[in-house]
Amino acid sequence: SASLWETATVRRLEPLSFLGTNNSTVKWSPDGRILAVGDRLGNLRIWDFATQSSITNFVIKGTHIAALLFHGRGRSLGCGTVSRTSPATRGLRLWNVADWSEISVPPDAIRDVKWSTL
Repeated sequence: SASLWETATVRRLEPLSFLGTNNSTVKWSPDGRILAVGDRLGNLRIWDFATQSSITNFVIKGTHIAALLFHGRGRSLGCGTVSRTSPATRGLRLWNVADWSEISVPPDAIRDVKWSTL
């Protein structure tokens, strides 16, 4: 299970049991308010950390959530996936954080991904 740790003393501060288990990647929004958690079964859970309550959940069937990244000062969330049946098959999904609507990305349009720091 995930936990918060103080890095200076390597002391466990708080267990994050509300996140569950089987997580493969965790990412904080730049303002520290939102916690995105992806797992090996294709579940992407978005949490309000202050209240430890769910904001929304997505299921990306047949995938493993391999990477998460908030972009644009936290205005969007990118999610990198790997197929559980064909590991060479990878994908990218994007969401608008304001309303959690998915931003359409044509599958054949992805060759490489880089984020700017703006």
